[in-house]
Amino acid sequence: MNACILVPASRHAPLDTESFVRATGRQQKAQDAEMDDTNGPTNGPVTVTDSQLVTPGEVLTMVDNRLTHGHCTRIIPAYELSSISPDVLTEQQATPELLSRYIRSTVAGTVSRINSLLTVVPSRLPRYRGHTGDVVVGRIIAVGPGPRWRIDLNARCFGVMRLSSILLPDGVQRRKSQDDELQMRTYFKEGDLFSAEVQSIGHDSMISVHFRNNKFGKLSHGTLITVPPHLVLRSIQFTSIPSVPGSEHNSGAVDVILSLNGYIWVAPKPMEAGDSDFSPAHRLAAARVCAAIRALASHERMISNQSILMVCEASASYSPASLSRPEIAAKVIAEAIR
Repeated sequence: MNACILVPASRHAPLDTESFVRATGRQQKAQDAEMDDTNGPTNGPVTVTDSQLVTPGEVLTMVDNRLTHGHCTRIIPAYELSSISPDVLTEQQATPELLSRYIRSTVAGTVSRINSLLTVVPSRLPRYRGHTGDVVVGRIIAVGPGPRWRIDLNARCFGVMRLSSILLPDGVQRRKSQDDELQMRTYFKEGDLFSAEVQSIGHDSMISVHFRNNKFGKLSHGTLITVPPHLVLRSIQFTSIPSVPGSEHNSGAVDVILSLNGYIWVAPKPMEAGDSDFSPAHRLAAARVCAAIRALASHERMISNQSILMVCEASASYSPASLSRPEIAAKVIAEAIR
């Protein structure tokens, strides 16, 4: 005979979903108010707010059980902030205030706090971090393994471009087959440059890109310029300069891709599709744009379509090659931003 186990009924009525959400929200607000009324711990003598600018070595707040230090921060004891050496610290000097610990910034940037995690976002990153929807220029590093390419995006690690994420040369929208996988090297091989859009970012910071429309694809007959990613202004990435200031009349248009990963592509715009024969004046116009971008990057100026035009106009009396001289570049930049 099977035993029957009786479970006593709860004295409280079951909580519906809407009431549970309201109760959880009130509890979270109470915890946030207890944590900090100004985005920082209430018991620490030093408190920073979210998005506040900090410098390397600046003390952010006191360590407690409610905060965790994240990237670009480190924990230091209080006696490091004073002139007392830990080797000669006596029992009388070892007060709780002197033995307490603080969170200090290791880079210059802005404070970011997510719940109990306190981090500092560097203002200048040597590598591209990646954001979904960014227009980037990359280089093929390897073909495979599998139906994908390994790509260089000036990021902390290599990215990936899958075969299913590209547009075929004939422009036909169809499902990729095994024959396409065997012909991957005919589409892109090692060293090829391309423009694409960031599709997703993995948990391991690996960036995946794709071709969203016909604007993206393989790049040729141009110049690649590498600049720090933080200097590229988030504006229109695909620009076409119909007439470069300082160049000959009717020299031709110049296409510029201001990719947000720091790889800027400059190429003369062909008169007709597939035309690769450019006049010397057309090539000089593209060289002037390249020289303007390098001058802006060397003087830590933001790079945008407007700033490029201003530098090209200010350098009309100089040749593109002379802009590589530091004294002339400094003079042109000073005149452009006047």
